[in-house]
Amino acid sequence: MEKFISKGCNYTYKIQIDGLSIDVIDYSSYEKKSELINHHFKINIPQQTTYYHLRKKSEEYLIMKEKEIDGMLKALNIEPTGVYHYDEQVIWVGGEIYFRRTILDSGTNMVISDIIIFHEKFTKETIKILFKG
Repeated sequence: MEKFISKGCNYTYKIQIDGLSIDVIDYSSYEKKSELINHHFKINIPQQTTYYHLRKKSEEYLIMKEKEIDGMLKALNIEPTGVYHYDEQVIWVGGEIYFRRTILDSGTNMVISDIIIFHEKFTKETIKILFKG
């Protein structure tokens, strides 16, 4: 039963993960996410629950999607070219400055490494980690 419904949860694993999938399509409010889930599954899930699922399941969801994409890349025989682009962005999260550092493969446009880090924690070591990632 654990593989369908997590212990202490009222919603199936699929409903929890599908709520996270909405972020791939559109970055919307938790209210809108719960409306979409309610409409699709014909259930009544509160927006607080969609927030809870995001907080508890997002890392698991990202790992699952990463494996899925890796499988598709292998099936299509797509490999990094070894020529990379480095990109930086300054973003604001809750009124705080963060840096987004990304390395892209120039031939395939695959993201090789991508991190978002609080500006005060950004050091020379961060760049080394990014290139090793």
